[in-house]
Amino acid sequence: MNSVSVKGVIKKNNSFLLRKNERDEYELLGGKLEKDDINLRDRLKKEFLEESGIKIIVNKELEPWFLNINGDKVLIIPYICNIEYIPSVLYDQDGGELYWVKERNINKINIPKGYLDTINQISPHDSTTISKKTKYYGKDYQVPIFLKIINKNSKEIETVEIKEGSISDIKEKYRINNRIKLKFNKCELEENVLYVEYESDIHE
Repeated sequence: MNSVSVKGVIKKNNSFLLRKNERDEYELLGGKLEKDDINLRDRLKKEFLEESGIKIIVNKELEPWFLNINGDKVLIIPYICNIEYIPSVLYDQDGGELYWVKERNINKINIPKGYLDTINQISPHDSTTISKKTKYYGKDYQVPIFLKIINKNSKEIETVEIKEGSISDIKEKYRINNRIKLKFNKCELEENVLYVEYESDIHE
């Protein structure tokens, strides 16, 4: 069981919209999945509106990764987003600081590697960070997370629950043991269970 957080990549005039959090790190805007959520994209739209006043169109889904905060693992599910409406003044209801960071400066700021990989749209690395505040992240709403593997004909090959390790660990073991490469396909929330789906490079 892990918390899940949906995040959005917004780019405007060669700058990315980022939020500076209580850990003095930059992060993508978005927020945690809540108990009554049935759709990941709808949650992201709500979070963006609360954190900036921006209305977004949620487009391409990117590969998820784990952010370890004080030992509690949060699955980050990122999306490429477009702006539908932007107010003249951005305001975060949660008290975060919002910045437009130039693309050329992204590598110079304090930002977890997973976010940086997401922005650059490369296979993401799990990341670790430390919070000095006493908030216990494990108290957030959590769901079981399963990695589902399908073939090129969309037939299920295997589904395994992610309990220990990471998605990248499972991908690597699958590549070594079965000589099969996995490509991220999508994330789906079904009856309070999250499925992270990968497509193999085989047809049967």
